[in-house]
Amino acid sequence: MVFLTNGYYHTEVIDIVTTVTGGTKCRMHFQLTTESMTGGGLTTITYTITNFLDSNCMIYYLTLDEHLFPFDPGITPGSIGTIKFSRNGTSVPAIGSVYVECGGLDFEFGTLCTAVLKGDCVTPE
Repeated sequence: MVFLTNGYYHTEVIDIVTTVTGGTKCRMHFQLTTESMTGGGLTTITYTITNFLDSNCMIYYLTLDEHLFPFDPGITPGSIGTIKFSRNGTSVPAIGSVYVECGGLDFEFGTLCTAVLKGDCVTPE
């Protein structure tokens, strides 16, 4: 994790090959980048998932600290999905996971280092 004066930036790369039920080889090769910046009374957090071309899994959503962020229709191999929002509060470290489909099976995969926003949800003026 890189800490900046008014935020931080972190990239987590996963490259795993496993065999799922039925003998199908599943390669999860993706990157989760978290960028958090504070300014003007708001914190803006951006999650970017890059599903590399050599992956054979679809990524359907990102789960962080009981929050569900869906990607519709999903992040295919060779594609990028981004979630960005701003609100009052500060970002704190968190553990995330992704929901993937591979070899005909859907499952949650994770312990990804990232961050979430904490604090009162107040509409900015």
